[in-house]
Parts: sequence; structure tokens; C-alpha cells
Amino acid sequence: MDIKKVLKNILKLLEWLLFITLIIILFLVASPLLPTKNYISTHVVSTGSMEPEIKTGSIVFSTLQNQEINKGDIIVFTSPDNQEITIIHRVMDIEKEEYTTKGDNNDSEDDWTVYKEDIKGEVIFKVPYIGYLIQYMKTPIGFAVVLGIPALILILSLIKKIKEGINEEVDKRTKEELIKEKISRQNTPPILTVLILISFTILFTNIPKVYALFSSSVDITGITISIGEEEDTLPNVLINEVMWSGTSLSTNDQWIELRNTTDEDINIGKWHISNLRDINKPDIMIPANSIIEANGYFLISSNPKESKNTLLNVNEDMVNSSIYLLLIDNGNLVLRDTEDKIIDEVILNEDGSYPAGDITFKSMQRSLDGTYWYTCESDLCKSSNYWKDIDTINYGSPKNGNI
Repeated sequence: MDIKKVLKNILKLLEWLLFITLIIILFLVASPLLPTKNYISTHVVSTGSMEPEIKTGSIVFSTLQNQEINKGDIIVFTSPDNQEITIIHRVMDIEKEEYTTKGDNNDSEDDWTVYKEDIKGEVIFKVPYIGYLIQYMKTPIGFAVVLGIPALILILSLIKKIKEGINEEVDKRTKEELIKEKISRQNTPPILTVLILISFTILFTNIPKVYALFSSSVDITGITISIGEEEDTLPNVLINEVMWSGTSLSTNDQWIELRNTTDEDINIGKWHISNLRDINKPDIMIPANSIIEANGYFLISSNPKESKNTLLNVNEDMVNSSIYLLLIDNGNLVLRDTEDKIIDEVILNEDGSYPAGDITFKSMQRSLDGTYWYTCESDLCKSSNYWKDIDTINYGSPKNGNI
């Protein structure tokens, strides 16, 4: 048996296997750019509330065609709470094109209604754990390990083959070997070309993440390290007032107010606030093209002014029914811009409690210079300008200067 020939055949087989694997990875990475996106969409599942059916780190394929959705189907849909977030959960009930959903690993059904126009597709196929590889490839180390090392090995292999050919015969034999090598390459998969395609695709595309939202989970917050001199100036946008305890109507009647400290309008669209809701849910995303006018205020409320579930007597700028500030385990409230830079934050006490405010329905207000928090206790905070109830026992000054 010719051992060299056997080894050569094994190496060629490995080259083809590597080529096929890279083609599959190229398809997954480039799927958002391919014409097939109108029929099949891919998503990386970043959380685990659909386990064990769909593992965290899986890639799911969903059809975007308008087809009938039935009870028990797993669907991909836009979050009713935040249009920037995509969720994957199972359909539990259907009534007049209104869908009730639930994560398999959750204890209860979702506290929202999904409408037909929000559904992006039904899950038809899944590949466990490969999403971890795709996300890893987007990091510098992952890019080098998954693509750089195979490319380097192939290049070194080609150099070795050329060197062997030159060493065998300087003249005639070298020419013959180069001709054979050229013929051999024609029968070898273009792995290096695929590697280059994947590299450029990773740099310029993203497979969208999809959330399988937990009803109970552990949230690990990131670590932000900032270096530089401390500035004495106020942030352009402050977290200015927080009604974390709710009102005499309901503990869920909560809101948070942002303040523009500059003389110019500021676009805070797609900024996000961490820990403004249940710890198991993503950050609250401010809608695109949201503007805080110069020296103005932006009010995020759990209910609209017209609702019977709020005592607010001012027009809110944004409504999110899942605001839940009572959980002291939430951690600091953190306002970040579109580049994830921290703009402002509320630092909680060592025991996790808020630095001000009161469970007797008094808001937590920021000092004018932004250096400390205090509890709103002035009778001016009970004005009917702020509250529907004339004889209110609630204190706060939403959409206005702190008192």
C-alpha cells in the first residue's frame, strides 16, 4: 500500500469537508444579504426561555411567507414592548388574529398580545449551538481562530508544495511538477476564496439576534471602564426624576423623566435604559427620532395619560407597560446612547435601595446641578398640573422643573 498516496487522499477529503463547512458558514453569515431572505430568515437565539426545544446559541430558520399560524407553533415576532427587539416564543392561543405567546421554559404566558402584522415567520428548522460560533467569529480572536488559522495553514501548505517542486528538479522537473500542481488545484475546492468571502461578509453583515424572553432568569450586567479626567459639567441628558414607588392608584403607575441640560434639541432615538423593568427583560429602547427639546423633558410612563390606570395629568412622550422599578435587585438605572456609551446613571445605595423617593407616593428628584437626589415633599408637587386627583396625596413634578 502506498502510504503517501493514502495520506494525500485523506488530506484531499479533509479539504473538501472544510470547503463544505465553510460554504455552510458563508450562507449563514451572508443570509441577511441573499435573495433567500424573502423566503427564509435566520436568527441567533441569545436567551434560553425556549429550552429544551430550542437551546441558547442555536440558529433558527423561519419562513417569511404568509401562511396559517396554528396553536402550538413557534413563531418569530416583533416585541410589542419594543419594536427594536425580535422574540421567539410558542403560540398558546389565537383569537381573531390576536396571539397569546409563552416561552416553553417560562412559568406564565407573556403579558402582551401579538398581532398578525408583528409576526415575522414560523420556525421551521433549528441548528443547536452554531450561533455561538457565528457570534464568536465576530470577535477578533474568533475571527483569527476560525478563519485566520485555516487560511494560514492553506497558504503554508501551498508554499510547501511549491518548495518541494523546486527542490526536486531545478529545470525540467520543476516545470512538470508545477503543471501537475495546476491540474491538482483545479480539482481542489477553492477554500481560500470562500475564507475571503466569509471574512468580508462577517465585517459587513449581522445575523439578527432573537430573544426568547425569560419570566425568571439571571441577568449578568457588563463592566464599563472609563479612562480620563473627570468633568464638572452636566451630561447633556440627565435622568431627572423617578416615580419608582408608583402612586396611590397603583404601584404599577410608574414613570421616569429625562432632562435636556443644553440649549439645543437632542435626538435620543434608539438610546436605551438598563434596569428600568423586570430584570429578565431587555433594556427599554427609546423610539427612533425621539427629540428632547432644548432645556426640555422626556417622560417615559407605564401608562398613557388617557388611561384609567394612571393619575398622571401630563402628556407622556413614551409608554412602556412593562416598566417595573420596585425591584431593588434591578441595579443602577443606566442611560446609554446608540454607541452604548453611558450618558447618565442613578447610583443605588449599598443595600440596593433608591437614594431618595418614598413608598408614600413621593418621587425621587435630581438637584439642579445633578449632584444629588432628594424626595419631593413640597405641597407644590401635589398640583393638579401634574395629577388628575385634586385632593391627591401623590408628590412629583413630571415634565416640569424639579421642586
